[in-house]
Amino acid sequence: MGHKNDEELRRDLSEAQVRVQIGGRYRHYKGQAYTVVGFTVIEATDGIGVLYQADYTGLEGIVFLRPLQEFLSSVDTDEGRVPRFALVP
Repeated sequence: MGHKNDEELRRDLSEAQVRVQIGGRYRHYKGQAYTVVGFTVIEATDGIGVLYQADYTGLEGIVFLRPLQEFLSSVDTDEGRVPRFALVP
């Protein structure tokens, strides 16, 4: 399997920016707050990754990477199905 070409990667990154706000503050379903700092291409899969920084005591400033589809996914909780990350208004 070959890698995506530059046009395909740029399209995927552009589409990600429509779905997730760079600089946006998101709350993880477990309660912690994060700020999205950017996107990346996951070289092994050509998937798009979301880079987000912890905004809470103990991990403040640490940057994490999660595949876009997982970032946008929902999870089952005792209260029902909720977004994994929700934009804080």
